[in-house]
Amino acid sequence: MNRSERLGRLADIVIERSVVSIDELVSILHVSGATIRRDLDALAKQQLITRTRGGARANASSGDLPLRYRASKHSDEKQALACHAVDLVLPGSTIALNGGTTMTEVALELGIRSDEDPEFARNPVTVVTNAVNIANDLTLRSNIRVVVTGGVARTRSYELVGPLAALILPHINIDLAFLAWMRLSLEMVSTPTMLKK
Repeated sequence: MNRSERLGRLADIVIERSVVSIDELVSILHVSGATIRRDLDALAKQQLITRTRGGARANASSGDLPLRYRASKHSDEKQALACHAVDLVLPGSTIALNGGTTMTEVALELGIRSDEDPEFARNPVTVVTNAVNIANDLTLRSNIRVVVTGGVARTRSYELVGPLAALILPHINIDLAFLAWMRLSLEMVSTPTMLKK
């Protein structure tokens, strides 16, 4: 079980039981107490749970976990890809993220990096996204500015789509864009893109 899967499982356990001790979590997840403490601290920092002496308890927002804490296929690969993507992000830059589990993983890694690297505090990153779950998660980060496109929300991906998004994008200068998609055809690649810098 990788860290992302463990955080998701840990959050589920806290919500399910309302209150849980570190010892209980160690026996359920078969990891060290130090690992559990770090993971609980990470979830508490995201305001998804409340840390208690010797454990954690669910809070009012715990029932609505971000997509990144839900199990997804190929999570190890997505986490590795996200780490590589975030290595390309410079403090002070403006990046674009669309929706989906891979981009959600990129947002998670970017949030962690922005908290750990003091350069991001001096020069916050701006994230332009059409994914409401990513915007929600990154809004909690003080070293990241979030710009959300307009549009109608898609149920499966949490992405805002439609003509409202097309109105705002020409007015935003983006340094780096990370885009995920389900399929790509040769016809799509050879067609000129709608977005121009």
